[in-house]
Amino acid sequence: MCDTLIFVSSYLMSESKSFLSFEFLPDVIYPGVTRPQTDETHVQRFIERFSLRDRFPILAYMTPFVWREKVMGIEILAMALRNLVGHSLSPRLVVIGEGPLRRETEARIKELGLGDLVVFTGQMSNPRIALLACDIYAHISMRESLGISILEAMSVGKPVIATDIGGIREIISEETVGELVSANPKDIERAILSLSLDRDKMNVLGIRAQEHVETKFTWRESADKHLRLYREAMGETEDSRDG
Repeated sequence: MCDTLIFVSSYLMSESKSFLSFEFLPDVIYPGVTRPQTDETHVQRFIERFSLRDRFPILAYMTPFVWREKVMGIEILAMALRNLVGHSLSPRLVVIGEGPLRRETEARIKELGLGDLVVFTGQMSNPRIALLACDIYAHISMRESLGISILEAMSVGKPVIATDIGGIREIISEETVGELVSANPKDIERAILSLSLDRDKMNVLGIRAQEHVETKFTWRESADKHLRLYREAMGETEDSRDG
């Protein structure tokens, strides 16, 4: 038995109600993210290692290569980038992560003739190096309870383009911090092109995204809410014992 149940998003809480019955009022507490210092030399080494110098725009996407609904986004993103080449751009997609579906995904990208557009980094001990090296964070997923990697990208000042699914809307609730799109490559291409042709807009969105995270998605706020729930639960227990 428990006194409450905590969800990372309102979406996940709503979905859980379809197969869980609550005898108590559940709560939503968003996770927090931190912005550790990252040596700029590490970012520059990353850019050189993966031949990203003079490439624009550079997009990043993090996935554990476990769920096909997340991995599908890599193919869709690569197809969108292929169309951008016709706009005198030299885009690259940096995919961060490791897992059982990685080899299959890489093979599929090569089969489609998109291998030159996509870089697979594997697991990174500090993925923020890759996030700092990119211009846009693109989270094209068919399944998402919230999207902590979105928050991590926003925390280092990157604008976000993401599919309008799951709890992502709870992060990108307005266009001032990012843009929500469908999973259609044309829709994604349009969003990327819009930012790529307006670097001032790209920078402003990145700044606002960072401010949004630092205001709403901090570990301090998350910890305070957890402590409040613990205190309430302990108070109820003490009252019941006194009775």
